[in-house]
Amino acid sequence: MKRGFREMGRRMQPIRDLGILEDFKELLQQWELRNWLLFCVGISTGLRISDILPLRVKDITGKYIELTEQKTKKYRKIIINKRLRSYFDHYLKEYDWLGPDDLLFKSQKGDFPISEVQAWRILKKIADELGLEDVGTHTMRKSFAYHFYQRTNDIATLQEILNHSTPRMTMIYIGLVQENIDRAIMDFEI
Repeated sequence: MKRGFREMGRRMQPIRDLGILEDFKELLQQWELRNWLLFCVGISTGLRISDILPLRVKDITGKYIELTEQKTKKYRKIIINKRLRSYFDHYLKEYDWLGPDDLLFKSQKGDFPISEVQAWRILKKIADELGLEDVGTHTMRKSFAYHFYQRTNDIATLQEILNHSTPRMTMIYIGLVQENIDRAIMDFEI
């Protein structure tokens, strides 16, 4: 069951409220540190779930996360900022038995990462607790993109980060086109 299932037929949305993002992280951390780190990596890097799940300890110990994207087959180099480094350090301190070749998001059923469907289930459980709809694995990438744009107003760089072909595609992706249309119609009266 790949992403073609369109996250159970719904169009995933970013989490726009920073307070809700923090609540999401807190609930995941209380549940299981692995799940918390998964979410933190997703909202901090903008990587797709297919690129996050196979990460190993050795992939996060340097200055960058370096990988070849599963979907595009393009090489990516993502700097590990201070906050993301603190997340990794906390995780590795708690799981100090992990070696360089160990998976960060290992399944409890064997020596392989959790599945994309399992990652979806994890996020869906917390979304349900918080009363959120349209949340799935792509929500992490969209939340990163939405908040990056809100802070920087730099659609060109965001377009590059996300590997989109046009700025308009990026604006649609993060929900700003619909948001702008809604705002314009809400204020328009005849």
